[in-house]
Amino acid sequence: MKKKALTLLAAAGLILSMTACQQKTAAPAPEETETKEPAVTETEEPVSETEEETESEPEEPTEILETESEKKEMEVSTIGFVAPDMGYRIENHAIEEYDEDDTDVLLYTADWDTVTITKDGYDDLKEALAVMNANNEETLLHSEMLNQLDSDYEERKEGWIPYDLSTRLSVVRFDDKIFSVKTTGFSFLGGAHGSTYLGGVTFDSQTGRRLELNDLLLDPAATKEFSSKYIKDYVNKVYNSDGMGTFEGWEAEVDHFLESPVWILNDYGLEYMIDAYILGPYAMGNVEVTIPYSHMKGLMKDEYLRDGSSFTYQFSFGEEVTVDDSGNTLSAIYKTDPDSALGTLTLQFGEEAIIAAQNIDVVSNPWVVKEADGRIYVVTETGLYSEDMAYTHMLFQLTNGSFLKLDEIDERAVTNAAEVEAIVEGLT
Repeated sequence: MKKKALTLLAAAGLILSMTACQQKTAAPAPEETETKEPAVTETEEPVSETEEETESEPEEPTEILETESEKKEMEVSTIGFVAPDMGYRIENHAIEEYDEDDTDVLLYTADWDTVTITKDGYDDLKEALAVMNANNEETLLHSEMLNQLDSDYEERKEGWIPYDLSTRLSVVRFDDKIFSVKTTGFSFLGGAHGSTYLGGVTFDSQTGRRLELNDLLLDPAATKEFSSKYIKDYVNKVYNSDGMGTFEGWEAEVDHFLESPVWILNDYGLEYMIDAYILGPYAMGNVEVTIPYSHMKGLMKDEYLRDGSSFTYQFSFGEEVTVDDSGNTLSAIYKTDPDSALGTLTLQFGEEAIIAAQNIDVVSNPWVVKEADGRIYVVTETGLYSEDMAYTHMLFQLTNGSFLKLDEIDERAVTNAAEVEAIVEGLT
């Protein structure tokens, strides 16, 4: 009854997600309720896809065209970018399955990533990743969702909407101590929207051993207590302060989550990932909370901490990111006009604020890149929702507490630090 088509999406450098979904919880946009497009079946170039109050009133945000940096007219760059060699390669594999009796009917699409190490050495880690890749493929292609497809199709044959399943990987930290991979799963089985779920696997880079969170900690009990307070404070500030609201009794769910947490180590800190519907309604999305390494001193073993001198990190709206020793933090705010349903993206550092984009309805969480020499960049991704999605990436430099817009580029969605770093390199 079925016919399958298998493709492999690969590139010489780094292959990443072709979807518009970001790994961090993005501001609500129309694409969240649309059916995800079937997996791309052509070889692609490397690609990647709440307002808070401050104690003192910030100055009015400055429109970007009124800043000193915009006195000269800027044109959208036409340069492309190739992800730099990060020591690993991500490849995407895709299957399309058709009804053998009616080959015009697509039953489902499924795609999944595999990750391999390109650096010399790391033999044990390479073997561990090969096992992980095989397990991910097996889990996806023999999932209960696909096992029930035949009966679902017979019941709903007329007007059938193809199932869509995917498992995407993103390497969020790779150094001589840690190799940490975030998993973003997606399933659409009909209905108003699909479901996104998050996972993570962290390995010892030298031995390939999969690490448990307690392996990294000096005091697991104290870490759990500190994490509970940190997550609750974060959720109250980022989600409850803007009226979105959590479920009643959500605090108990945080403590229950921490009994067996979903976590990874990213460039910036210890990240907890809480799936949608656990703390609040679907509109809240997945809640991702990163506790900076600077807060983990005394809780996490020193060998796993990072000093914060350089990192690439995607931060959520309302989250405060420490980027220097000034005492100020970097944050982003996205507000939607109820009359037009279009939004405004504002970047803020202390009392300095700048309107990065206006009249948009697609916005992804920004990225911050701190380089070893102290330079700090922010990369934003915005656009207008359409069938043929287009994105504008704007690059800002944060210097002496002020934002300077450097350039912008129209590109595909980015979903990985390697591509963000490539944008910074290409536009500076």
